Amino acid sequence: MTVFSEADWSYFLQRSEAIGVSAQCDVEAFKEPFERIYAHLCTSNESLNLTRITDARGYLIRHALDSLTFLLVPCMRNLETDVACVDLGSGGGYPGLPLILSQPAVPWVLVDSRGKKVQHLQDAISLTESSVAEARHFRGREAASAASDLQWSCQVVTARAVGQTDKLMEEAKALLEHKGHLVLAKGPGYKGDEERRARSAAKKLGYHVGEVISLQLEDGDPERYLLVFQRM
Repeated sequence: MTVFSEADWSYFLQRSEAIGVSAQCDVEAFKEPFERIYAHLCTSNESLNLTRITDARGYLIRHALDSLTFLLVPCMRNLETDVACVDLGSGGGYPGLPLILSQPAVPWVLVDSRGKKVQHLQDAISLTESSVAEARHFRGREAASAASDLQWSCQVVTARAVGQTDKLMEEAKALLEHKGHLVLAKGPGYKGDEERRARSAAKKLGYHVGEVISLQLEDGDPERYLLVFQRM
């Protein structure tokens, strides 16, 4: 198993505290699970091309910490343990895998449209020791036919770095329960046309536009945004 250096792990803990993530979960307890998941990602990446970020520090900040910032959104904390959450376009497993670690009793479903990635996700989930999380093979817009048990029944849908916001709102709607939340992570390019299209789509699709949380993973980084939409 790959072991993170003391310097890399200390830096991860430092940034977790600076951003406020360590106030929301016990990040220090995640060292060994993250080491297992990181090693698995590096192995899978050789054939699946899941990420360009393969160095340990880059992984800890750009994948692990970036995913845990979702916990800065109030609706992401103290999730119900009998209602599903979905991570759309999970790919390598982010933000889904770190969120599973943070609340292992929550039934997360990590979704991807590629079968080989779904197998990677299922294997990675087994490294979290969660007994209720799973991976599935479908696209968000296929929820009605491919995952009828999830239709209109999920408390949260997340997505990170996959697709335009207005399109994700369309895909997530059929999954979300009444008052359920869509939480998206976006880069600085969100501000402008994409944000205007998202606000227009919210009116058409029946979403309440919630808070926007801005943050920097590292000092000097461009701002990143956590967007919250609630299905009405």
